[in-house]
Amino acid sequence: MIDDDPRGESPLCAVRRRPFALDLTRPLGTAHGAIRRREGFLIAVERGSDGDSAGGDGGGAVGLGEATPLPGWTESREACAAAIDEVDVQNGSASAPAAFDAASTPAARHGVSLALADAATRAAAIDANTQVVVRAPVTDHRALAAGVVAPLVTGGTVVLDRDPRTGSDSIADDPARGDLAIVTDEAITPPEPNQLVVDAVSELSSTHD
Repeated sequence: MIDDDPRGESPLCAVRRRPFALDLTRPLGTAHGAIRRREGFLIAVERGSDGDSAGGDGGGAVGLGEATPLPGWTESREACAAAIDEVDVQNGSASAPAAFDAASTPAARHGVSLALADAATRAAAIDANTQVVVRAPVTDHRALAAGVVAPLVTGGTVVLDRDPRTGSDSIADDPARGDLAIVTDEAITPPEPNQLVVDAVSELSSTHD
């Protein structure tokens, strides 16, 4: 069990995967032979309830994504599953496996990032009228998921910081440029009326069917 986030945000508390397989209607020809079937994982990221969720039902937001590795181009199905399963949490602090990166396990990283984006969208009520200001490096896949993918999915607006910096004093004099700021940690105080901390986006544990 993870305690409620002290910032008043519901912590992301679990990631689950379920395998799927689809036969292609037409074989996909490649230099390595024809591909007739794709296998991957549906990924669900669950945000713990804080008792004050929008809608008043107290339920946690669930974000969905998919990871469909293509052996020979990405990691194997087994490596993808292992990377997802190895995401760990201890005392509310998350850590991801060293192999969980774009070079070693791109399919796993892609799938969890999509799920994180979906969960962030639901939890922060990002919609077509939301202007999301990315005040965190987009090289951080958590910031990319919450600050770029999430608003693009809902038709919102992405505002990129002209000089992405992480020190709270570096943005103190900036005017508000949107509705929601994506920042790296809670020590940063952006001028926007709302903020989403990427450290909170990555609070995960791992289970599987």
